[in-house]
Amino acid sequence: MNTNFVSVAIGAWALALSLLNGCAAADCESVCLEAQARDCTVITNCNTFCSDVNTLADNAGCRAEADALDRCSTSVDACEVDARCGGEENALASCAVPYCLANPGARECQL
Repeated sequence: MNTNFVSVAIGAWALALSLLNGCAAADCESVCLEAQARDCTVITNCNTFCSDVNTLADNAGCRAEADALDRCSTSVDACEVDARCGGEENALASCAVPYCLANPGARECQL
């Protein structure tokens, strides 16, 4: 397995999560849709992305990190999530790294 490729994929996933501005758990779609309406995300399909983030959180054992990001993202303006919830975004991305290194072909690791 090429660990450099997997590391790049994880970095891309973290960037996509960051650009999403906060989709993580139960309210992911509403935050994502608001970010889309306000043109502050590059995510084109909120349903698919949020489903994949939730699958990743469950499969990687990162539900606590995903829930923390969800709590933060739903408590701030959708276009300010990056600035105010960066720690939670990074914690979720870091938690997911071992799972995605072990499962580089998993759809939820291709975010």
